[in-house]
Amino acid sequence: MRPWDHIRVGFDANYETICNQFGGGWQLIDQWRELGTQLSGRHGWHFDLHGTEPTWNFGLFGEGLLVLHVTEQGQFYCHDHTTDSDHVANDLAQVEAWIGSRTVSADRPSAVALDLAQSLDWKTLTTNEFRLLVSWSNGTFTGSWPTYADAVTAPTLQEVIDGAAAQVCVLYGAPPELAAELTIRVELDPSAVTQLRQPNTGS
Repeated sequence: MRPWDHIRVGFDANYETICNQFGGGWQLIDQWRELGTQLSGRHGWHFDLHGTEPTWNFGLFGEGLLVLHVTEQGQFYCHDHTTDSDHVANDLAQVEAWIGSRTVSADRPSAVALDLAQSLDWKTLTTNEFRLLVSWSNGTFTGSWPTYADAVTAPTLQEVIDGAAAQVCVLYGAPPELAAELTIRVELDPSAVTQLRQPNTGS
């Protein structure tokens, strides 16, 4: 399997199609493949389609503290939202150097995200949707966030969801009771689906 074949774009897993349709056409697909190979599976990075613009983004729960995309000229546009600064890289070595010079972290929400989450008595946090990926192995379910390293494991799916919601509250400093109000979108991989389809198991 090629590195970019497993990159998720919402519910559409076809990275190449999205890049072709919205990222400048097939003449730029090699650059998008290179960028996908470098960033897919890397901690803190996720690929999104914002309107009609495909971008690679660094940050927790959909934040884009660092943003990268391929330009019409086949270069790599880099933007740091924390300093509101731009950079155009000619190759992946320059992209890597730019990333390496940043000090931002995807291990916790940014100050802006924290302020936004707390606004309107936490309404913004409770109306946001958090995407949880769930698998099953060796008698336990595991829930993980696309851009956060710490996973939640438990014998049942409900316990995983509850534990993941509690984890979000800890990260944002929200009251623990708010966990029940969070919107969690659960995506099951084949191992979890198979387990849940067994009679009297995995509830």
